[in-house]
Amino acid sequence: LMFLDATYRTMPRLACSQESALAAIQLRAESKRTFLGWTLREWLLGDARGVATLLPLSAAHTLGHSDFVYFAAAWGFLLLPVPFSRVILKDHTPAQVLTGATIGTVEAVIYFAIIRHAILPAVNYRLSQRIGFVFVHNFPLPMMEVLSRAYTLLAKHQQGRTDVSPPEELVQLMKVSQEVDWYLAQAQGFVDTARHRWYRRLFVFDDDMVNTRRDIHMLEAVQDKLDKVLSMFDHDASASSSDSAAVLC
Repeated sequence: LMFLDATYRTMPRLACSQESALAAIQLRAESKRTFLGWTLREWLLGDARGVATLLPLSAAHTLGHSDFVYFAAAWGFLLLPVPFSRVILKDHTPAQVLTGATIGTVEAVIYFAIIRHAILPAVNYRLSQRIGFVFVHNFPLPMMEVLSRAYTLLAKHQQGRTDVSPPEELVQLMKVSQEVDWYLAQAQGFVDTARHRWYRRLFVFDDDMVNTRRDIHMLEAVQDKLDKVLSMFDHDASASSSDSAAVLC
């Protein structure tokens, strides 16, 4: 389950705008790089970031390739010896360990498929809200999936090919707008915290700042498009109300 979730959240950490490319050039010029282009701090603290969460699930909605390697290596080092230790301590036979691993793998795949494709997409717009008056939803989908869904809705609206009624389309656009707002607030909060708190700066690498600025740029762009479409719905609703009032008069 851990590897499935982390694999799905992995995407290249590359500059996708002129602003993020300029920031990357400036940061790389200011820091001393070693083997593979990493700084000494990144080499020393990479594994520590991999186990920064208490649960063996990624705390980030998106992982870079190096983040995935650190995450998998750290938790693999901690968890992979467990089945071998069961055999060495004679708590289980090799056949029992293999059977348990097979059952666990099948259950993890089924659980991941249900959570990932049925539940999370339906409740992702409720991030930071309480569900069932007890739990606060803080397990987001990868940001790129939300951006893709937002642009898909915008494209369907532009071409007039929506397969739902206008009220349902408005609800979908409002939900995805809420999701984009959450990711944008998270990205901006990450930048602000990394600037003003020394212990956060210690674990924030140069690429993190570059890619967070890239994310902010992409999120602001799609949010601007969503706001324009939603304002059109508001304008149409106001015009319809005015027409109805004129008819009644």
